[in-house]
Amino acid sequence: MKDRGMGRVVGICGRSGSGKTTVCRAFEELGAKSIDTDRVYRDLTCADDDGMPSECVRMIAKEFGGKVIASDGSLNRAYLARIVFGDKEKLSLLNSITHKRIMERTEAMIFEYLRMGTTCVLVDAPALFESGFDKKCDAVVCVTAPEDTLVRRIVARDGITPEQAMRRLASQIPDEELRARADFVFLNDGESPIGKQAEMILGEILDGE
Repeated sequence: MKDRGMGRVVGICGRSGSGKTTVCRAFEELGAKSIDTDRVYRDLTCADDDGMPSECVRMIAKEFGGKVIASDGSLNRAYLARIVFGDKEKLSLLNSITHKRIMERTEAMIFEYLRMGTTCVLVDAPALFESGFDKKCDAVVCVTAPEDTLVRRIVARDGITPEQAMRRLASQIPDEELRARADFVFLNDGESPIGKQAEMILGEILDGE
């Protein structure tokens, strides 16, 4: 564990549909705080108070063209997604712009939580390992569920077909690899007790085991 006094920073990873948000809420009920890096990204790509594109959006537009800027000055995420989907080179370029800024904002939020005396800060980062943020964490928790459960949740949440959900999952880091790289595995299959798992894992993390 990294020496942060009593405070611990925990990375949360898991494939789409694993229920990372639900798991974070379970930890929050035990006194932890959580940061959703996707929400951080949305905040960074909103228009400013004058309706002008943020610095992050301007940098993205410089590389991908002005059409990535929506009429309200925010990032047109749907349009950008169509550009980078399936193109590793373009996705890597986008990540080189966004990951650094997301990490800087996230680190500032972590520091503020720890300064307030929070004992554990969770970081829900879809690209935890890709961004390198796992190296800044004291521990990593992998949230997992059976494949059919993931597909069912994605379909219900996003209104897409099972085939589209399976393609999305196929583009992500395999569950086996996430498990192997994590310090703890949290089973969120809809049957295993969420609160009990959160209490046990949090206890081990705070004890420094």
